[in-house]
Amino acid sequence: MSPRRHRVPRHRRPDGRAVGGPTTVFKVISDPTRRRIMELVSDRERSVGELVFELQMDQPTVSEHLRVLRETAVVSVRQEGRRRWYALCAAPLTELDDWITGLRKD
Repeated sequence: MSPRRHRVPRHRRPDGRAVGGPTTVFKVISDPTRRRIMELVSDRERSVGELVFELQMDQPTVSEHLRVLRETAVVSVRQEGRRRWYALCAAPLTELDDWITGLRKD
């Protein structure tokens, strides 16, 4: 008899495609720069320029990290004129927390 696995539901991006799950989120949060970006956008929206300044990294590198976070729906982006504003999306992290909680044996 095989062990029973706890399935993590996948959430949907605004375009309707399913994303997420623990493997994807684990991979995303494994990078310290992406974790720092998540911290920075957790309290308020931030522009790419603000993130570049805070991280002391070049814009293409920050944009690549933002792309990964956006594709896994960990951050959302809002365009205002020529600026893009990034904010944290809690759904993938909540699902990860739920999955971890399901592993705990009390």
